Amino acid sequence: MDPAGLAGFGPRFYGWLIAGALAATAPRPLRPRLARLVGNSAVLETGLMSLMRASTGFRRALPVPPVLSDEELRRLTVPTLFLLGERSALHDAREVADRLGRVVPAARVEVVPGAGADRILRAVER
Repeated sequence: MDPAGLAGFGPRFYGWLIAGALAATAPRPLRPRLARLVGNSAVLETGLMSLMRASTGFRRALPVPPVLSDEELRRLTVPTLFLLGERSALHDAREVADRLGRVVPAARVEVVPGAGADRILRAVER
């Protein structure tokens, strides 16, 4: 569901990341509105936000996943379902869907209308 590694991170991702971090630091009563605005329901999880604030003093390396090459993707020979959110913060879902359709014959690719990564599962369950 909306996996990384299918396209590089662009300005949209970094903007979403910064907006989510700012929303996470907002007072609890404001978070539901901000979560909808930035498309990040994780800011509604009080325990997760407490953990995030507690961890800000730690240095950690979060490696950026490499973008899979067309050759690497062609190695997928088993039926594979890719669910991409139309409002993905990671990448342009239509571009990724077109690429997967061209290079992964066994893939079934669906772009979930109006969904970001945090809403794909809910949209599919309906």
